[in-house]
Amino acid sequence: MDEFLADQIVVFMALAAAGITSRGMGVDTVTETAAVENGDDRVMGRCEVLVGKVSLHAETAMRIAEVMVPAIEFITELRDGGEVIICQRKAGT
Repeated sequence: MDEFLADQIVVFMALAAAGITSRGMGVDTVTETAAVENGDDRVMGRCEVLVGKVSLHAETAMRIAEVMVPAIEFITELRDGGEVIICQRKAGT
């Protein structure tokens, strides 16, 4: 993803990781439990986006999203091809 688009997608990553929908908050724990029991190794409550470089605007958007949605946290990692923005639910939430 282009580094200048990453700050726009951060908001949607926060909402998705927190399980916030147009109907309100709450992740469907029945679906999540069933997925794990059926061998689905995808982690619900986690989003990843590969960007070339994390811009200052994206960093600011991540910090604001963490304040607005306290149940999530953002992490950045270096990987082949660029940096990865990871948004995940905090443990115990």
